[in-house]
Amino acid sequence: MNVIENLQKEKSEKSRAEDIIEGISLSIVFIGIGTALYFVPTFFYFEILTVIVGVVSLVVGIIILSIELSKMGGKNIGFDDLGLGLGFLIVWSFIYFYFPYTWLNFISIFILFFGMYGFVSGFLKLVYGFLKENDSKSEIFVKIGLIILQIVGFISAVLTIVSALN
Repeated sequence: MNVIENLQKEKSEKSRAEDIIEGISLSIVFIGIGTALYFVPTFFYFEILTVIVGVVSLVVGIIILSIELSKMGGKNIGFDDLGLGLGFLIVWSFIYFYFPYTWLNFISIFILFFGMYGFVSGFLKLVYGFLKENDSKSEIFVKIGLIILQIVGFISAVLTIVSALN
């Protein structure tokens, strides 16, 4: 009986790992398609249609990636909130730059609120997760350095997306 339980446990762990790998693969495909459509703006003949499909693909890929990264940690460490927030921010920036109408800005401000809340919430959960462990001071300084590098990388990615949409 013990052997059967061990085999079932190994199988469930293996299927969980395979699910995570398949989810990350799927997210990379969506992000790759969104990026490729950015470089070929006339793929669907109409540029606005290509941009819409590309943005939707990019947002779906980021959300799937954040969910799968969250599964890897086994607990809520902020990747899911961060990904959803980033997805909402990309949707808002798309609406803001491609449809600059005042009435639409009043509607899309709620998307911006949700995006900023999700992003900030996820980011703070990540920082808290890094710093709550009982580490020595040198390890905390290394973690703070990594967090600063990640912030700089994120800001540069956001600026690249905004400049591409402009």
